[in-house]
Amino acid sequence: MNKTSFTLILALLLMLIAGTSYAAQRDESTTPVHPDTWRTFENLLSTIHQAEQDRDAMRNQLRAAKSDSERERINAEIDVLKTNIESLRLALELWATGGVDVQMFYPKKDEKFDWREEMQSAFEPIVAELKRLTDRPRKMERQRSEQSFYQQRLAATDVALKNIVALKNDAPTEPMRATFGALESRWRTRQEEYKSQLALINLQMEELSTPNRPAKDRATDALQELLSGHFVNLVLAVLAAALTYGGLRMVNIFYMRAVMTRGQKRPFLARVAHLSFMLISAVLALLAGMAVLYTRGDWILLGLLIIVLMGAALTLQRTLPGFIKEAKVLLNLGPAREGERVIYNGLPWNIKALNMYSTLVNPALRGGTLKLP
Repeated sequence: MNKTSFTLILALLLMLIAGTSYAAQRDESTTPVHPDTWRTFENLLSTIHQAEQDRDAMRNQLRAAKSDSERERINAEIDVLKTNIESLRLALELWATGGVDVQMFYPKKDEKFDWREEMQSAFEPIVAELKRLTDRPRKMERQRSEQSFYQQRLAATDVALKNIVALKNDAPTEPMRATFGALESRWRTRQEEYKSQLALINLQMEELSTPNRPAKDRATDALQELLSGHFVNLVLAVLAAALTYGGLRMVNIFYMRAVMTRGQKRPFLARVAHLSFMLISAVLALLAGMAVLYTRGDWILLGLLIIVLMGAALTLQRTLPGFIKEAKVLLNLGPAREGERVIYNGLPWNIKALNMYSTLVNPALRGGTLKLP
């Protein structure tokens, strides 16, 4: 253990021992600072000065180093000295302010990348739209939170300045008085900043709590916005999906009629094309509706639609065997096929066509035609 590290540990121990008694002393404005307290401050300042000198000396050695291993060792020692100096300065400021947690005034470090948060950010436009609908009460709550935030820090700065000013006035030496004067300047700047922020927040809260329009008119406007915005977007999306699916459905019907003119039974490839066309029509209709919502910028309806599709995809794995069975029937590969006979309600029927609505025929019956799903 080098001399600087040993001195650092000793100074911190002295600070912890004297810290409680010093804080109690400052509660009484007429009680002078104990001489041991000033000696602890002097030792701490001397330790900081010595650590800075050691750091500068190590930097000079780094410039004169010739081998990579030596530079690596010196860099490691410099990093240790930097950490010690920062800890000593923080300890000095913590003690000088009477135990105020100075860490709350420094910005937090950036958090590491989280892929879950990145995935959730995909729904950020939806959340933003939901927030817009509740903008006013959220602003009020946020302003109250910020008001409490700055009130706490302003109170902390008042306590810190009181201790720093008292120490500066009672300092026995000019260097220590200059040190506390610099701290006082920093904390007064911080105090003025928090006062300005708090005044601005109070003004904003006053404006938010005094609405320009009656609550009845605001509710009417919100309802009109909902009906003229989301409702219209929903109607347009449904209309676009219906037109897309209907147009493709007509194309499919014309295609099947053209195929059926060649004979009563549809070829296997025609059945595959028919089933594929039905699936493609449904997908394109869905995309058409989503495109309308995306173009209109309706993130709420678009997000709800995406959530529904995700739920449908999760349930598809349980219902997939049933869809495969129905697909085999539509492809004329199931247990019942076109041209075969089945018994339905106790009567024989001929399977004329297999489709979403299949056709059963019995020529011996009057009106002997059935359409079954």
